[in-house]
Amino acid sequence: DLKDDKRDALLEQFGEAELVRMQEVAVRVMTHSNLEVARSMRAVGAHAATDVTGFGLLGHAQNVAVLSGVDIRMRRVPVIRGTLELARFFGHRLAQGYGAETAGGMLVFLSQDSGERFAALLEEHGLPCWTIGEVTQQSAAPRAYLADDVQFIETEFP
Repeated sequence: DLKDDKRDALLEQFGEAELVRMQEVAVRVMTHSNLEVARSMRAVGAHAATDVTGFGLLGHAQNVAVLSGVDIRMRRVPVIRGTLELARFFGHRLAQGYGAETAGGMLVFLSQDSGERFAALLEEHGLPCWTIGEVTQQSAAPRAYLADDVQFIETEFP
């Protein structure tokens, strides 16, 4: 049976404990309130923000780019440890920036001098924060894209 073969291949490549760990981290990320993120954004004067859900990081960044008339280059992408390989196994496009999360956190746009303060405010609440890219220029054909040398940050998302 093809379904059993796929399941067996999945368990052989990842192992049940690893799959359970990834699932538990994903559930923790998806069920964590963004209240403190919103308060921190307000405190530092965020320029724009979007939650990362069904369109993935790059899809949501593309929406901000188009609506703001700018280019957005993503240099780093945080992912749950092990999920790049899991996404490849299932043919999903996480490595291209299109992980379709149910609730994958917030993408926040700040001035360069606000980033450290924003990260410190989040750290006070035990929340992770990464600088993952930059707005590069005003553009006649705005777009969001992954840098050629994009780095994936594999983490457990505390």
